[in-house]
Amino acid sequence: MKRRALALVLSALSLMAAWVPAAAAEAEEEPYESPIDFETLQQTNPDVYGWLRIEDTVIDYAVVQHPTSKDYYLHHNSSGDFDVDGAIFSEAEDNSKNFEDPVTVLYGHNMGSGHMFGTMRASYTNQEFFDNHKDIIIYTPEEELDYKVFAAVPYSNELIPYEHDFTDKKEFTSFFKGIFNIRDLSARFDEENAPVFGDRVLILSTCISGTPMRFLVMATLESDLENRSES
Repeated sequence: MKRRALALVLSALSLMAAWVPAAAAEAEEEPYESPIDFETLQQTNPDVYGWLRIEDTVIDYAVVQHPTSKDYYLHHNSSGDFDVDGAIFSEAEDNSKNFEDPVTVLYGHNMGSGHMFGTMRASYTNQEFFDNHKDIIIYTPEEELDYKVFAAVPYSNELIPYEHDFTDKKEFTSFFKGIFNIRDLSARFDEENAPVFGDRVLILSTCISGTPMRFLVMATLESDLENRSES
């Protein structure tokens, strides 16, 4: 009887061991369902192609791109209506809508009201906030993209994607090496999340009031960081 009971226990354990990987595989295969209702947003404005979110901030906005105008979303919101707050946008001349470019730049106004990127500089120059808010999320209709912040810095007002060829390894490496060489008391860095050539980088860009400078928050796609650590 004892042998029979032991055999039954072993059989049950074997079935459980087989079930767990199968259940895990089934969970992994669940289709992505965006928490954002892109269908409704795009019915209002087909220029909407993503959603940007940073926890504990007001940054929780649609991302848009006008097919021809660089300036349209400086003074129009994500619904396409005139609005001094503008919208969070990329430029069609520099970036695709699939976040597959080596560097994607999203622009937003530094609004005194705190809207758009109005709180970004004050938040990310605070070391405690920087240390505890490394996650930036981009939702698209097809996938969720998670980024890890590696730098928050004041920078010149140059048009970064226009001035730099990030498909060139030497230029990519040189540009981000230069970012880590910025010497400013407000600059914040995390070298663990620094990109290498082949990674995809997200840059959030806003003006610094009263100066010709901009403030940039830079982040590396988390899956690129994970793939690098596994190889």
